[in-house]
Amino acid sequence: MKVKDHPHFNPEFPENFTWEWLDSPKLADISCVITNYIQNDLKRDRNYTPGLRAALVIIADEATLYSD
Repeated sequence: MKVKDHPHFNPEFPENFTWEWLDSPKLADISCVITNYIQNDLKRDRNYTPGLRAALVIIADEATLYSD
């Protein structure tokens, strides 16, 4: 299943998704780093987050979730 199709994924606030669920460890790590940047930027200035959120949405369009 693609991340964008998961019921817990919200494209308006993609940083709230559990990115560790991705089947690609590299994409999961990158997504977590971006999420940390968003959380830090929101504490200082909200103007930086749209581009970072867009990056997470792009990853969500391509990434699939880990399945047992």
